[in-house]
Amino acid sequence: GPGDVFLFNMISSDGMHNLELEISPLGDVLIPNIGVIYLDQLLLSEAFNKIKLECSKKYSNVKINLTLNKIKKFKVQMIGPIQNSGFFIANPFTTVLSLYNEMIENDHNKENISIRNIKIYREDKIVLVDLLKYSMIGDKKHNPYVKRGDIIEFSIKDRFVFISGGVKSEGDFEYVENENLFDLINLAGGLSENADSNHINI
Repeated sequence: GPGDVFLFNMISSDGMHNLELEISPLGDVLIPNIGVIYLDQLLLSEAFNKIKLECSKKYSNVKINLTLNKIKKFKVQMIGPIQNSGFFIANPFTTVLSLYNEMIENDHNKENISIRNIKIYREDKIVLVDLLKYSMIGDKKHNPYVKRGDIIEFSIKDRFVFISGGVKSEGDFEYVENENLFDLINLAGGLSENADSNHINI
């Protein structure tokens, strides 16, 4: 996207060319003798392949070397009952967890802030984030990369489910809408060795 910078090396019959290619605010790059190439929102590998393809149309036996030199930065807004609410600097490799850790570092109220009911307002949709599920189970969809324009909303923990008996880690777990019993057992470390899954009381 705009602000990313590539190092571009082309070896052809015309000689060797070294350039820094910065993606413009319109999402394209201009390569002399090649033209304008639109790259916005492409994966890095897709962008590299597209540049190589366009260069090969102009030159035969061309060799292209590309690498990412600089990553664009943008602001993400964090809102909710947090001491350090406001805008934070991020890049396309910044996750919700890394921003949370930066935001919460000196917050005296951090024990009361939910890490299971986090919402990202992204364009016209809401992305739900559960950092506990990410930490306990490793489900990466619950710790997504942030995007330009994201608004991340935190809330106070106010609803809990208690689990005890044949699980490895008894205790209170924050309630998440539409979560099932199997999810909760996994968050509690799974069933203990002597658990009888045919006898569960809710």
